[in-house]
Amino acid sequence: MNTILLILFLQQYPAVSLEITKQNQSVNVYENVQYYKELGNATFEINRLENAKFTSEKHQVYHQLSGNTLWMRIQINNTTSEALSYYFSSYNAYLPEGQLFIKNANGIWEGHLHNYRNQLEANTYFNNPTWFVNLIPGESTLYFKFFDEAKRTRTLVFLLSPNEFKVWRIKSIGFLVFMVLSALVLVFIITVGALYVKTPYFLFYALYLIGLLVDFLAYKGWGAAYLWQGNIFLLDNIRSLSNSVSSFAICFFFYQFYKDQGTPPWTNKIFQFMGFWFATMMVCYGIKIVFGVWPSLFLVVFNSIQVCAGVIILIHTFLGFKKYVPFYLPLVFILHTLCIVVQVRTNFPIYGHLSVDSLSVNMYYYTLILELGVLTYYILKKMWTIKEYNKQMAIQLKHINEKRSGIETNKAIFIKLKSKALINLSKIYYIKSDNKFLEFHTEEGREIERETLKNMQVKLPQRQFVQIHKSFIVNLFSVRAAYSNKVLLKNGDYLPVSRSHKQSLQKVLSTTAQKGD
Repeated sequence: MNTILLILFLQQYPAVSLEITKQNQSVNVYENVQYYKELGNATFEINRLENAKFTSEKHQVYHQLSGNTLWMRIQINNTTSEALSYYFSSYNAYLPEGQLFIKNANGIWEGHLHNYRNQLEANTYFNNPTWFVNLIPGESTLYFKFFDEAKRTRTLVFLLSPNEFKVWRIKSIGFLVFMVLSALVLVFIITVGALYVKTPYFLFYALYLIGLLVDFLAYKGWGAAYLWQGNIFLLDNIRSLSNSVSSFAICFFFYQFYKDQGTPPWTNKIFQFMGFWFATMMVCYGIKIVFGVWPSLFLVVFNSIQVCAGVIILIHTFLGFKKYVPFYLPLVFILHTLCIVVQVRTNFPIYGHLSVDSLSVNMYYYTLILELGVLTYYILKKMWTIKEYNKQMAIQLKHINEKRSGIETNKAIFIKLKSKALINLSKIYYIKSDNKFLEFHTEEGREIERETLKNMQVKLPQRQFVQIHKSFIVNLFSVRAAYSNKVLLKNGDYLPVSRSHKQSLQKVLSTTAQKGD
């Protein structure tokens, strides 16, 4: 490969000049990169740096770089008779600040100062900080400055020939287009599906996907480069803010989704609590915008996300063992989390081959794609189940309405309340339990009765009135449409259908429709 690949493998090797003997030569130089850290935001001074104690260390992720400067040095000897062109690119997500310097026989070449708030490299930049350089014949020493106020930073860089830079750029743009289009297609499918099956909480999953897409644009540098480079708040906070939104959305999705699946209540309560926690984080960002406070809020968010990810894995592992969900679901969550840990805490696997190394540095997104694919497949299967359930319920309701005269519902049958009021059963929409009282919602208004729902149930025709929730009994002949978690009445009201009463509703509908024949 026509590449000089500079990667911080950081081993204890003496500094040597790497020789380039022909144009577009492939040279692996990662073992000869040296590093030197200074306190604060240091400036470039050749005399100071030439006398500095550069060493080869064993880190690619500097966890304690916060607010300090890291210098990288590489010595290269071009033994050809002509200047060779290369692109120097930092694969560092969105590097807050960086600058490249070259010392050779012509003196010192100073590259532009890179930061996303003041981009000066429009001709060569695409989504990673990039400098176009000429290596003249003879010795050249490259100094690269990393400055980052975050808790950690990556120091993976490449020196690419023009042809290889073009290929890498095409691949990067292709990966961007694939991720964006995939996310938008999934959002569209989930949104349409949620509206079709009349189950709005699936929209939380669509919001989760949008949050991940924004995080991808930030992490890969595309958003910082082209979308919000002039907005300092977004530059500093877009990843943690989008992660707050996506975490809020997925927690509330799981809360409602598994509540409908009848999982143990404690699992739903945990998801609900985490959803409210990330909703609070979103409110905190609003306060931060208005008052300019909490510069370290992003650390609270990222630590919360780590806890949330662990809890999601534990709950899904439990649900997998209890056969509430297929076990492949927690497995993909675990795989993705392990890849996050590897990328955050350890060095990248280095093989000296750009395409192979690209797999390791992108393992977060490759496993995320796998996770989203599996999770979306599972969700779409559930949507299909809901669709079939709704279709079956609609057929049964239609059958009941067509055969209603045969079930003798046209007779004026009344029920007498303790208040002496007489209510025509055919006029009742539903009965609601409110503590020790019942509310009769009818075509003519509302009546109150001191009675329990359980006692009232035995007084009503079982083929006409069915309990659909701990607080509701519904008149089947007032139901316009039935869905997996609610019913729509002819007066426009929606009533919830609890998991524990869903089967009884379906059974009564089926029995009533059959006897109507």
